[in-house]
Amino acid sequence: MTILNKDNNHFLIPTQKPPKFLRVVKSIGGKNSRPRMKHKHENHVEMHFIISGEAYYMIDKERFWVRTGDVMICNANVVHEASPEFFTDISMYWIELTDIELPGLPKNCLISEKAATIYHCQEQYKEINGIFEVMHQLYKKNNSTSKEACFHLMISLLVIIYPYVNVIEEKSTPKRKNKKELCKSIKQYLDEHLSEDISLKELSEEYYMNMYYLSHVFKEQIGSSPMQYLVNRRIGEAQTLLEETDLTITEIAIRVGYGDPNQFYALFSKYVGMSPRKYRKTCRIDSKSADSVK
Repeated sequence: MTILNKDNNHFLIPTQKPPKFLRVVKSIGGKNSRPRMKHKHENHVEMHFIISGEAYYMIDKERFWVRTGDVMICNANVVHEASPEFFTDISMYWIELTDIELPGLPKNCLISEKAATIYHCQEQYKEINGIFEVMHQLYKKNNSTSKEACFHLMISLLVIIYPYVNVIEEKSTPKRKNKKELCKSIKQYLDEHLSEDISLKELSEEYYMNMYYLSHVFKEQIGSSPMQYLVNRRIGEAQTLLEETDLTITEIAIRVGYGDPNQFYALFSKYVGMSPRKYRKTCRIDSKSADSVK
């Protein structure tokens, strides 16, 4: 049996027999919600879908920040938990399936050890959530017809999600980056986007991490917060432009990410100790003095 086949070449999963659907569960967050501590399942795979909220999850000794629209796949015998820290008002569905036999993988493994565990499926949120809703309603009927329908809906979920398994971007696999590599990547990202309006929230979403944790790790490794680093880089770049170009102050402000020239003027004066205009004038006087000495 072939579970998935898209365009005959994108992804293909031949199986000896179809997987077995076990159950679907809906967990609604709230005051009474509790994190699920470390556990594993010997004979089935779990697929989680975050309906709303966010939390840290530990999966196979690696920590991931998950939020609305994410899908998590936990193979059999993989230890995982919803960490008590940063556990917020999170709601989710999950399904359990067994009798999975895929070529090259241990029994009851849906993904390889090298594959990412978290898949960012926000673009397919409506479709995935809709399938889970119908599946959950059918499962509660608890009859043979509804269970058969749940099986086919489970296959539909796999069809939607498996392209994310096959085409994974580097930022989707944070477990492959240690803190030093992560901060190097963040610095490079900030350096390449100086002219853009970047917030800590947007940066954390880019790297799919909790913004407080990201800021903590960055400061631990670099010595300043990401936003402080960004300001320093922008002011440094502005100094270079003031020294080497004839761009106006407003043009320089925009080029280094400040749409409001007054904000740029105030920040530059604060960090450099003089206004951009005075800095340019001083640099040119110094340059002429150096030339006359030569």
